Amino acid sequence: MKLEISEKLLNKYNKLENGAKLTLFQYIETIANKKGVQRTDTSSLLTFLNRMITDLNRELNYQIDQFTSPDAIQGTPELDMYTARVVNDENEVLATVVIANAGKLGNTLITQQLPMDYLGNIRNNDTYIVNTHPAKICYLTFDIHSYLDDLKTLRPLLRATRTLGYQIIEMFPTNRIPKQYDDVKDLLNDLRAVKRDSGNDPDSGIELVTTPQGNNELIATIDVRGQSSKYYGFYLLAIYVLNHPKLIYDLKPGQTPDLTLATIKNLYNRDVSQSGHENLEELEAESEDTQENISPLPIGKGLNKLLYGAPGTGKSYQAAKQYPNFDRVTFYPDYDFTQFIGGLKPTRGSDGAIDYQFVAGPFTNSLITALNDPSNDHGIIIEELNRASVAAVFGEVFQLLDRNSDVNFLGISKYPINDPDLAEYLDQHTNGRYAFQTKGVQLPGNFSIIATMNPADQGVFPVDAAFKRRWEQEYFPIDWKADNVVSAKLPGFGKPWPVVGSALNDFLLQTLNVEEDALFGPFFFKENERLDIENVSSKILGYLWNNVARYNREQLFNKDIKTLSQAIQTLSNPNKSVFVPGLEEKVRTHAAEPANQDPQIS
Repeated sequence: MKLEISEKLLNKYNKLENGAKLTLFQYIETIANKKGVQRTDTSSLLTFLNRMITDLNRELNYQIDQFTSPDAIQGTPELDMYTARVVNDENEVLATVVIANAGKLGNTLITQQLPMDYLGNIRNNDTYIVNTHPAKICYLTFDIHSYLDDLKTLRPLLRATRTLGYQIIEMFPTNRIPKQYDDVKDLLNDLRAVKRDSGNDPDSGIELVTTPQGNNELIATIDVRGQSSKYYGFYLLAIYVLNHPKLIYDLKPGQTPDLTLATIKNLYNRDVSQSGHENLEELEAESEDTQENISPLPIGKGLNKLLYGAPGTGKSYQAAKQYPNFDRVTFYPDYDFTQFIGGLKPTRGSDGAIDYQFVAGPFTNSLITALNDPSNDHGIIIEELNRASVAAVFGEVFQLLDRNSDVNFLGISKYPINDPDLAEYLDQHTNGRYAFQTKGVQLPGNFSIIATMNPADQGVFPVDAAFKRRWEQEYFPIDWKADNVVSAKLPGFGKPWPVVGSALNDFLLQTLNVEEDALFGPFFFKENERLDIENVSSKILGYLWNNVARYNREQLFNKDIKTLSQAIQTLSNPNKSVFVPGLEEKVRTHAAEPANQDPQIS
């Protein structure tokens, strides 16, 4: 026997740098630290997987081979991030494994990871819910010992998990996993006891009522949002296993079933609990009808375009001019995936209970706009791309940057990604017309990403060649003859800005060997910008002192200038020199120098 893991998990692990660890390992180590246990099985992916194999072999009497080296670990493309499977020598799948992990148990773990795995399998094969082969395994990496008595939602969720056929294997054994439900009444009593509201509405949620005996009907009054559909959907699936009654949705005004609830309703209506598909042709026809309701992604001239060059060369201006209706965001060092794309964030209900809902970032909101308006072009402009770690901010979305050039799929991402939370959110806000939860997330052809950056900025993050290769690139040269360049004389310099800027650039290039990207662009000062001595001196001298000549100031500034404040004060005195001889005369007019002796712009 062997264990196969997700290619996504393996790739994510292999990309970690500088001692960084998988979030999965961080969660496990946090738990271990609380228990005062030193763990060695999270030192690498190899040690963790071999620990999991040991636990599975012990609890299930399997004989899965241990991995002998990191090279022996192979990723499988069709598996989701934290899933694995056990296969025999004939490549028959014996068991599917969900590696359940979270900073907190409850909703974050049970109502997200397991339902997404379960529902995904049901969409591929609706007899999955009644099949006992392959085995369904939940490898629980969370210590439930200190939570089982206190967390009122946990025991029913664990019971529902077992009712759905999962065998729960604990990394931190407690021997306190409750038994599965035996009847619907027991489950409904528990569900009423733990009923929670969605957001701040105490009356929201799902109310389940069975009709008089004989009708075998279950009426679900629904008023849910966000992750609550998974929470209640888990119980609806368990009820189906116990009794498979007729399910009737009683929707609140304005409420429509999301893909989770719609999938469960279809399952109830088909009744696969006896012997699989009784009418295969009918089910295939249903499937074809469903496919007809799925819209193809819009095609178009969607692109990823990178505008780069020195500060003040007009990158942001041109981006705004060419793409006036695009949304805009600026990156900064602490900017991350959850802020840009989106992620699960805690929200507190009126009863004080914490719920986790997907909160979209500007990228996802812009994407939804494009998906809901397929006839027009939309996108997002990213300012200062390299001021954040693009690998951390884009995450798996990096894969979507490969665009299709085929005329039938023009501009659409070549390779979809499987992000369950993002896919569900997109489906919810596009009425499920693109079926992202089934087909994976892709960028449409009417959605573009435009980014600006200055490679020579101080304190920025490197952008690797693999990332850049997926962008069209446009370099913005320094052009002092461009339209709308400020031509006024600068206070403290006594010469027009183009003369000052070009003379500084010549000196920086020839004497200090400064890269072109670090020079002054013509739009370093913008039209209608305040051109008093305070702004001009702080802006020009501050840039030179702190950025361009930070490590060789003595080659640029007069030998008497020791601090930036001294340089700024000296600029106000036409009888004192700010810069070294040779440069000073080119950029400043002194009291004894005729004003018409300005050098020409080079």
